[in-house]
Amino acid sequence: MSMILITHLWAPLPTDTLLWHLGPWIDPFTGLTWTGVDLFFILSGYLICGSLLDNRTSGAYYTTFYGRRAFRILPLYIIFLAYAVAIGELVFPLAHFTFTQNIAFILGRSRWG
Repeated sequence: MSMILITHLWAPLPTDTLLWHLGPWIDPFTGLTWTGVDLFFILSGYLICGSLLDNRTSGAYYTTFYGRRAFRILPLYIIFLAYAVAIGELVFPLAHFTFTQNIAFILGRSRWG
């Protein structure tokens, strides 16, 4: 995770920042940070496949898999959406609650569209 953050922090820095001036000394240590994304997807795929293979004989194969995923991801997502609605930063809340943000974005219903 830190490899991904370092890569995205370092990408387009303005030339008047301290980090930009430190670049020549830090660059040798950040040479392989781009591999963090690849590593994340490899490990995620390995763990998900392992979980699926462990439960393949279960009668509730899909229910168990998707239930675990939902209980892991949805609580934090709902808290984030509630916070965004509370501070008035969620432009099109229905799209976020129905997982159709991309459609709203394409139709120009977001402030970035």
